[in-house]
Amino acid sequence: MSRPPFFYKFCTAKVAKLHLKTRRLRFRSPLCFNDPFDCYFYPCFSGLRRHVDTLEKRHHAILAGEEVLPAGSSAAFNLAPLIGLVGTGKVPPDVIERTRKSHIARLLAVANEFNRESQFDWEEMLRRYRLMSLCAENKNPLLWSHYADRHRGAAFEFDASAKEGVAFETAMPVKYSRRVPCAYSGNDFIESALGLNPLPEAAQTLLPLVLTKSLEWSYEKEWRIVRVAAKEGQGLFADLGFSPRSLSRIFLGCRISIRSRRAIERLAAGDLAHVEIYQARQSQARFALEFDRVR
Repeated sequence: MSRPPFFYKFCTAKVAKLHLKTRRLRFRSPLCFNDPFDCYFYPCFSGLRRHVDTLEKRHHAILAGEEVLPAGSSAAFNLAPLIGLVGTGKVPPDVIERTRKSHIARLLAVANEFNRESQFDWEEMLRRYRLMSLCAENKNPLLWSHYADRHRGAAFEFDASAKEGVAFETAMPVKYSRRVPCAYSGNDFIESALGLNPLPEAAQTLLPLVLTKSLEWSYEKEWRIVRVAAKEGQGLFADLGFSPRSLSRIFLGCRISIRSRRAIERLAAGDLAHVEIYQARQSQARFALEFDRVR
């Protein structure tokens, strides 16, 4: 997805006035989101049973000396006793096979325990995540209906390349999918279980879990700025100041009250005097919004 030149933040008129008064934007924990499946799926090894055959084949290849072990891997140490038994004729094959099966069973048990602990850890992690959702467009009536108080709120236009304050340049696109996001692949499980390679870094594996939503939400064209709170117990949100120069336009909903419109116009002063203000209106010819500049 190509990066848009601007991001749009939809909000109610009340929140719009608060943004202008404080020059701050709110980041929320996913626990506050309206979609219960958003950030719902935790990092785990999925479909373990599907990967057992591959795991056993790789395991047997190592024991038979058909696969070279990575230097410094734990596989050489953990599997050394079994490797030494294969091909010597000193131990009956059925004993070696039972030992091998027992080793595979232990690996699966460890993986299942990892999944159980990961689910608990993810629930705690969500309390520390702070996300801000942005949209790549401002004309979709559904966005105004759902996130701008049924067209009675506003949409702020920010420079997508802004680096100061809220760093909009760090926003990442949301992926829309019919498949559940997965932190670890089957190969990740096999290689970590056998001690061939460690699991990928958490910072990268967790991102798909907070940047993937159901395909039904694709109309939002959402981008997200992701932060993690340094400490727990600080509520489920955080406010971060934005650079006044990063705000270029304010769009007012077609149903916004005169009182709210005038208040927003008054607050967009001083270091926000450069901000253009547009009033939305319903098109007379299409199911669409049109915008007229009022400042």
